[in-house]
Amino acid sequence: MALSAEPVICNAGDKDLGGQVWRDYNANGIRDEAEPGYYDAGVVVRAFDTNNTEIATTTLSVDGSYVFAGLFAANSAVRVEFAGLPDGVQNGQNGTDGNTTVQFHDVPGCSASLAVQDPAEYCQVDPIISTTHFWPLEQNTNDPTLVGFRYSSGVTAPDGEHYKLSSWQNVSPHTFGESRQLGATFGIAWNRSEQYIYSAAIKEQYVGFGPGGRGQIYRTKISPVDGSVVSATESWVNVETDLGMSVCGTHNNLAAAGYSDEEFDQVGKCSLGDL
Repeated sequence: MALSAEPVICNAGDKDLGGQVWRDYNANGIRDEAEPGYYDAGVVVRAFDTNNTEIATTTLSVDGSYVFAGLFAANSAVRVEFAGLPDGVQNGQNGTDGNTTVQFHDVPGCSASLAVQDPAEYCQVDPIISTTHFWPLEQNTNDPTLVGFRYSSGVTAPDGEHYKLSSWQNVSPHTFGESRQLGATFGIAWNRSEQYIYSAAIKEQYVGFGPGGRGQIYRTKISPVDGSVVSATESWVNVETDLGMSVCGTHNNLAAAGYSDEEFDQVGKCSLGDL
């Protein structure tokens, strides 16, 4: 059961039987454009004939695809079983592009696919919450600007009605991005499928822009499991220079963190930082 290093091709004309294990993020049983294949080294796919005899076994390739190549006569009835999914990973909704972990197929055919979900990605017991953090003046330091902390960092206040963070020191936040990488940002968004946090530049009076200036959207790839940074913050797209959308109208772009009336006048009018 050697791992195929590359995606495999199923060809019904060659009497193949195959399919793909894929991520059904919205649990509709229909494979949408942003739903990738799913790979785990422990997943095993087995085929059985009508006498309940195991006739073939294989594992997944790196994109979740598999194939039993040229083993079946036309119109043979085969039972396909998927086993070895990691703890917590479940087969998704039955639908057009996905079925259960036990399936029945006439072969040849290339639609013996399995949709899977990991509920922990949606309903974590103690998820990481992310927010922005402002530092004054020019943004050229490694001070934490985009941070995250566990949901359990919140504690009940003495009156039992309000919640607060116990203290910044006790929270032990994860640093996802630094001031020199981001500058002043406000709106943030999470791309679950690609595991990127997106953050958008905002005009503040005492806090300078990051390296992308006004209109910049940054992205940082993190692990939602342990909060580690997988890929450092980078400038992703600028809605003004890349997309031609004005983010300040007739207002000037004062990138420096100043104290002037002109700087103050731009707040709320230039680079609003929403996503």
